[in-house]
Amino acid sequence: MLVKGFPFAVVYMAFETEVVVYAVAHLSRRPGYWLGIG
Repeated sequence: MLVKGFPFAVVYMAFETEVVVYAVAHLSRRPGYWLGIG
């Protein structure tokens, strides 16, 4: 999910009783670094 108005993306998974956030990435700094491909 992209954060409107900010250069950030949030990678998460929603479950029935919780939301797990896997990454909050700044899109202008080393894109893809948190994936291990950048």
